[in-house]
Amino acid sequence: MLGDISHAEHIYIAVGYTDMRKQIDGLSAIVQQNFKLDPFSNSLFLFYGRNTKIMKALYWEGDGFVRHEVIYEPAKLYVKDIYRKTYECRNCRKNGKGVMLKAGTPKPAIPHSFTSPSVLSQVIIDKYVNHMPLYRQESEWKRLGLELSRTTMANCVIIATKEYFIPIVNRMHELMMQESHIHCDETPVQVLNESGKKATSRSYMCGYIQVSEKVKDLLRYLSISLTEKPRIHNSS
Repeated sequence: MLGDISHAEHIYIAVGYTDMRKQIDGLSAIVQQNFKLDPFSNSLFLFYGRNTKIMKALYWEGDGFVRHEVIYEPAKLYVKDIYRKTYECRNCRKNGKGVMLKAGTPKPAIPHSFTSPSVLSQVIIDKYVNHMPLYRQESEWKRLGLELSRTTMANCVIIATKEYFIPIVNRMHELMMQESHIHCDETPVQVLNESGKKATSRSYMCGYIQVSEKVKDLLRYLSISLTEKPRIHNSS
């Protein structure tokens, strides 16, 4: 909201159209670069977009907002202890019946592991989105104070794939196969040591997308040889 502008010494109106998406930094840059003026002087600068009913004003009041700064907070780890309470019916015990009830606990992301959902998701994001190999992740976790071996990370990714991702992909495949039309685009890849196939045979990574909005897209592995007809394999 614009404050008191009665003390402004000069009023400048920008000629032409100004992008109304620009904020304080963008408008200040126009004043400095295009007009060769000081946006921090005691002057009022007015800007209009294509809709002349909308106007933006820039006026330095001497205090308040100066600039934006992006602050990076390094990652940090902490241990979350999970306890389970046990309740006893004391009236039942008086009657000679011992009744003990235990509260439920949240299911771990990986059974018999200290890996939390946040650690597991970060490992997967770093490997498959940021293209960071597990041996480099091992060094990164060590710098944060956690001894997390590449073997443990690999096992966690495999378990998470079987427990969480494959059921989702299979369900997406079921919905996709109900459609009358499916779009497909393939990318040739070379696969070594594939069961029942030569290393020189053709393999493809295919992206499928259906016409409706039930399932947005689906990635499957399509394996074909030079003499075979295409067959769809599960990503497992």
